[in-house]
Amino acid sequence: GSPTLLIHNGKVLVQNLRRELLTHDDLMAALRRQGILAVEEVHVALMEETGAITAVRKERSAVSNHSSGE
Repeated sequence: GSPTLLIHNGKVLVQNLRRELLTHDDLMAALRRQGILAVEEVHVALMEETGAITAVRKERSAVSNHSSGE
């Protein structure tokens, strides 16, 4: 097998989550273990062949820009 994409640019790919028999809570627990508290912080997250979930954060500026301009 090959890794399965679970999150892309802060969006959960629900169909892939279901294919891997993961719940949203399972995914969030894996992210928290990596110090990530929100899906929006994630550039990509993969379910590895080993069953581990690997997440890569977005660039800091891409995460914080949504709150500017108030």
